[in-house]
Amino acid sequence: SRAPARSLRRSPSPAKTIVNALADQGYEVIEFEREHGRIEIKVSKDGRRWEMKIDAKTGKITRVKTDD
Repeated sequence: SRAPARSLRRSPSPAKTIVNALADQGYEVIEFEREHGRIEIKVSKDGRRWEMKIDAKTGKITRVKTDD
């Protein structure tokens, strides 16, 4: 009997997918926190900062506000 192959990949989590999408759009992820089924991300771009709240299961952005 062989050990399971280690090359099997899991799908990226919604959080990882969102962080990667933001980085691809030129945002710098400043802070990332998971709690109570939500993800909170603070990002910056072009001198502006935003705070986003995201549902950890669906990846849906539930709130966006400027973080001045």
